[in-house]
Amino acid sequence: MMALKKSLFFLFIIISFCAKAQPSGNNRLLHKGWESLVKDDDNLAFKYLWKAYEDAKKENNVSDTAESLLFLASALMDQATKKDFGMLQHR
Repeated sequence: MMALKKSLFFLFIIISFCAKAQPSGNNRLLHKGWESLVKDDDNLAFKYLWKAYEDAKKENNVSDTAESLLFLASALMDQATKKDFGMLQHR
């Protein structure tokens, strides 16, 4: 039983590292925001993703609204993590 759990855990880890996150639709702003986020340009990413959110909300596009909010949360978490890590380094 323990070997099965270890095997499933190992399989989960491999699948997690092999998966590549990216925007699913053809929304140009989401793609630019994601590229900026990957390049560590959080301010530009936030600008693109917020615009994508506003446009999706106006168009009642639920998929793009959800995706833009997900990526915005990722950008905010990235900034918070960097800020916390920076504070830890200066202590």
